[in-house]
Amino acid sequence: MNVRKISVLIIGTIGVILILSVCKSRHNIENNQVAGNLAGIALTSVGGKSGAVIREKMYAQERILSDSLAGKVKIETINRNESLKITFCSDSLFVSNSNTIQEPSKKSLQRLAVLLNEYPDTDILVIGHTDRTGLADFNRTLSEKRAESVGHYLTEQGVASERISCAGKGFQHPVSDNFSNEGRTSNRRLEIYIIAGEKMIQEARNVKR
Repeated sequence: MNVRKISVLIIGTIGVILILSVCKSRHNIENNQVAGNLAGIALTSVGGKSGAVIREKMYAQERILSDSLAGKVKIETINRNESLKITFCSDSLFVSNSNTIQEPSKKSLQRLAVLLNEYPDTDILVIGHTDRTGLADFNRTLSEKRAESVGHYLTEQGVASERISCAGKGFQHPVSDNFSNEGRTSNRRLEIYIIAGEKMIQEARNVKR
C-alpha cells in the first residue's frame, strides 16, 4: 500500500487539521460546521436531524463492536455521538518497539474489518501514540509505522484503502502520566476513529423525519 505524507491547514469554523501521514488517500474530515479536537485531529459533527440519523447508525455499530470485541478494546461514541473511537493497547497489539502486529491481535482487527465492510459509507482514521520514553523522532516514527501497519492490515481484510487515513502522534497527546508503568502503558495506544463518510452524510440529509 502506497503511503504519502501531507500537511493540511484549515482555519475557520471547521478548525485545524494537523500534519497527517496518509494511507493511500486522505479522508475528507472537514465536511460540516462543528469541529471537535481529539488528540490533535479535528473532527466535525453534522448536528440537527441529519446528525440524529448518523448517530443511530453509529449506535448500531457500537453495539456490534461491543459484542465482537468485548474485553479486547475500549469503545466509545464521540463527536456528539456521530463518530466512534476504538482504543487498542499497543502492548497487546504490537511486538515491543516494533510495528509488527502480534498474531492474537489480528483476530480483533479481522472482526473490526468485518464491521467496516458491512458499513462501507464510513471513513477510518488510525492514530498511533507512544509513551515519553526515548527520543521524540523515534516515537513519532514508531507511532506512524504502527498506524500504517494497522491501516495496511485492514486493507488486506478487504477494507477499501481510500477510506483509511493514518497518523502518528508520538508522545504529544498522553492520556495519563509518563512516570508510572501504568501511566506509560495507557499512553502506548492505537486509536481508530470511525467517521461518517460523505455518502452517509448526504443520505442523512435526504432523510425526512
